[in-house]
Amino acid sequence: MLTRAVLATLAVLAALAVLVGAAPVRSSSASSCAPPGDHTEAAWPVVQHKPDGTPVARTYRAHVPPDPGGALVLDLHGALSDKDEQDARSGMRAKADAEGFVVIQPDSAPHWTTSPADETARGVSDIEFLRALIDIAVRRLCVDPDAVHAVGFSSGGLMATQLACAGAQGRLGGVRLAGIGLVAAAPLPDATGRACPALRAHPVPMRLVFSHNDHVLAHCCGGDLAAMTAGVRIMAGVWADDNGCAGKQVATATGHTGWGVLAVQVHYHCSHPGEVVIDQLDTGSPGRDGHFWPGPPSGAAFDATRAFWSFFTG
Repeated sequence: MLTRAVLATLAVLAALAVLVGAAPVRSSSASSCAPPGDHTEAAWPVVQHKPDGTPVARTYRAHVPPDPGGALVLDLHGALSDKDEQDARSGMRAKADAEGFVVIQPDSAPHWTTSPADETARGVSDIEFLRALIDIAVRRLCVDPDAVHAVGFSSGGLMATQLACAGAQGRLGGVRLAGIGLVAAAPLPDATGRACPALRAHPVPMRLVFSHNDHVLAHCCGGDLAAMTAGVRIMAGVWADDNGCAGKQVATATGHTGWGVLAVQVHYHCSHPGEVVIDQLDTGSPGRDGHFWPGPPSGAAFDATRAFWSFFTG
């Protein structure tokens, strides 16, 4: 007879269970890697279970370039969006083909669970979902577990910070992110005011792109753009401090204005991996909202996708 404690344990395991469909076992041979092109959950299903046993089938797209080099970029969309809209924003599949990295674009349901309260309300964990996708990438797509990165737009950017922290805390099966990129997002403080204390032992470089005219992001601060801008830079500094960056920030104003033009760049230099860079963009006019992914699809001068890949490989 199962005890109450055993039943409770099984319920927790069921909530976090991820069933990955049958596929060839990973080997060092390139012939065992998935071929170039798009692959979806039809190849490797990911099914989570709520505590009451209700299954939740997750959806995603994994794109393998013609000549993969071993790196992975998780490309996370914003709230009430999906993988297709995110790819239209970021152009990440095209960048993957040009640079030789695997990209996985998952779907949230319909927003990311970025807090324990979200996970409790939803009954499933997006950290566990993304951990399963990383496992698929390593075992089926021949990704190097030391070359896993995440980028995200808006709440997807926040999810990237949560994933990086989970890795630093040892919650991703030994995988720790090699870098993250945020657009129109920022880390959130924990109960102690830190971003992620575990970063001190396992720092994660971060590049953060935002506009001082982002009215959506300013909802954090009652619509006060100046307060939002200051808050984003403060939390980037907290992330840098958690990364162990003891040096002062160096801010450079470009003197340029216009749609999606780099106005200010801030560097937090570290003596070890853990660099933090802020790219603060102008929109050319107070009437043009800065909640967007800058790059060719949006007509912006600054290209966030290119900047992130350069940051990850530089």
